[in-house]
Amino acid sequence: MQFFVLSYINFNMEPKKPYFEVVLLGGAKTRNRKKITIILATFAILIAVLVICVTLIHVLSPAIKSHDYFYVYIKTDAINAGEAEEIANDYRVRGGAGITVQIDGVWCVVLSLYKNESDANTVVTQLSAQDITAGVEKITTPTPSVANMNDAQIDIAQNIYDHYLQTIETLYDISVSLDENAMTESTAQVRVKQLALLWQQRTQDLAGQIGVSGSDSMTHPLIGAYTISLQITGLLDVLASENSYTVNLITYMSLVRETTFQLAEITL
Repeated sequence: MQFFVLSYINFNMEPKKPYFEVVLLGGAKTRNRKKITIILATFAILIAVLVICVTLIHVLSPAIKSHDYFYVYIKTDAINAGEAEEIANDYRVRGGAGITVQIDGVWCVVLSLYKNESDANTVVTQLSAQDITAGVEKITTPTPSVANMNDAQIDIAQNIYDHYLQTIETLYDISVSLDENAMTESTAQVRVKQLALLWQQRTQDLAGQIGVSGSDSMTHPLIGAYTISLQITGLLDVLASENSYTVNLITYMSLVRETTFQLAEITL
């Protein structure tokens, strides 16, 4: 009987673990479950925060970045707009943009727009050497709002804006080529007319998409891009319509510089 009992205990029953060992093992399992739960909860919170951040970035950050240009101006002693305009005419016949502006209450004449501040400052230094008081001002291009736009509309607005900046720089390059006698006024006019036609088409395409004749057109998400495109088209049409028989290289260079500046300062 004793042998049978021993065999039964040895082969058919697992040895009973001491009480303290069972308690300890059970505690370890509980702690592991708690750790896993905390890890999963932390991971879920991080995912939620990431989603919120991405959403805020998309909503609050403009998808279309503005661009800075710099223009050189001459300070005048004019006491009114009429006198400032007379001085501006003197610079137009020398190829300057000849646009009158008031800066800190002083009548000034804009000479030209530049792609970067360094180039503008170089021109100011050259003018100072001729005892001409000049300065540099920054001008920031407008950007259409992307509020309420879907991805396709944002792409359209970005495309318009990219071509807008390219047009400013193309006109700038044309003015430089005219200034260096590397391009004739007739060649420059052909380039300008090509740009004008491209913008006419872009504006027509946008008008069709937003339905400019409809009552809801002013609230359409693409109305900002359309407004920019419409102004660009108008300015280029005026420049392209200049009669080649009434302008020479210097006067056309002045007109190109004037239009370049006007493009950079269009508003929404």
